Amino acid sequence: MPAVNFRKVVLHDLPKILQINQEFVPHVGEISKDWLEKYMKAAAHFEVVEIGGELAGFFIAMLPDTDYPSENFIWFKKNSKDFIYVDRIAVAKKAQGLKVGSEFYERVFKQYSGKVSQVTCEVNLRPENPQSLAFHQKMGFIEVGQQETKNGAVRVSLLARKI
Repeated sequence: MPAVNFRKVVLHDLPKILQINQEFVPHVGEISKDWLEKYMKAAAHFEVVEIGGELAGFFIAMLPDTDYPSENFIWFKKNSKDFIYVDRIAVAKKAQGLKVGSEFYERVFKQYSGKVSQVTCEVNLRPENPQSLAFHQKMGFIEVGQQETKNGAVRVSLLARKI
């Protein structure tokens, strides 16, 4: 198996991150290079994974004090002050099945254990994302709510896992 390396994001990663993100729209929202540059600085946790020297995925998470206008993040802020919110995780299709998604989460569980009580995220119910829902259930996440977003175009399951 090729070498797997998790590391903090750097500026030259952004074009590849945009490309990977676009592979998964509408399961993840569209983003821009400006958005990535902003949250490179503002996100509590922004990590990438390289497999065989090639960027193959990324993971972005925010703490409650982050200035972030996401409807789902705001829902968690209204319902808890003690969490880290996973805004997005994406692993390139050719790297799926190598357990890097699980490892991204394990790294956050370890890093934030004792600092926050839970890791939160959302998964689309409409449009459906059954693969992500099954993955998060396997990782120990439970549904704590649902909401309509994007003026009713999207329905999400709001998930949390205690750490």
